[in-house]
Amino acid sequence: MTIELQGFEAIFDNQVYARAQGEDRVEVLRLIRYTSPTEDAVVSYIQQKAPDALAASAILIPGASLPEGKSPLERRLITLPDQVLRDIEKGDERCLQFFRSNTPAPRLREGETSSVYCAVSYGQFSIELITKNEERGVVKDAGWYDLALAHPELRQDGFGEQWNFRLLLEQGILPLCDTIRMYLDGGVHGSRVFDVSKVRYPVDEVREVVDLLYRGLSVDGSVQEVEDVSHRKLEEAAIIPVLAFHKMIKEIAAKQAFDKAGRVMGIPGSGGRGNGRN
Repeated sequence: MTIELQGFEAIFDNQVYARAQGEDRVEVLRLIRYTSPTEDAVVSYIQQKAPDALAASAILIPGASLPEGKSPLERRLITLPDQVLRDIEKGDERCLQFFRSNTPAPRLREGETSSVYCAVSYGQFSIELITKNEERGVVKDAGWYDLALAHPELRQDGFGEQWNFRLLLEQGILPLCDTIRMYLDGGVHGSRVFDVSKVRYPVDEVREVVDLLYRGLSVDGSVQEVEDVSHRKLEEAAIIPVLAFHKMIKEIAAKQAFDKAGRVMGIPGSGGRGNGRN
């Protein structure tokens, strides 16, 4: 089933939609659906990835490039010390607690379930940019639009993502449209049911897209046709504590190197005996 959004052309069915804005710009809507990652899911996922990272690390030649086809998370795990990867795999509580303390993913209370969202990003691009990249053959899937929407230089120039919103699904169903319209009338931006990326957002623009979305997803089960990016969201949440772990290792190594240098030179307070006179 192909979702239709009135006035927009489907570039990638159920994922990316576009319409011309004047002669040189195009408006883009990116639709996604996902289960919000939780603290337990992040820690479990890192543990699950540790054995493969350890195996890849064992055959990695020093100075050689990392294996191709690995995600950013997998590449960061591979470059952790082998002993750390073994500790993660075994469930060393110090490692797991570090990940729990450094992930933005929420901890669920007893009886709670993960939140599921349908989200829309609204962006603008020059027609020239899209045409050139299509001619080069690099616009192969919705992933190109994900990168373009988030591209910092494009956003500085007024292109890329302008705003996004997400709607909380209940058993796969959108919240009542009247409820969202009420939130829009009040300029609400940060409720659990309806969350907009900007505090001060263009209400009329968002309202138009909300109305288009509700009309396009009016058929029962149509929300399930929206691309599910839950795995990507989990990867994005899991890499944050792994990067923090790398940072901690570097800080420890730097301190150890400083202390060692201090002992050799006799710097007071570094563990050395010092050269000062009594």
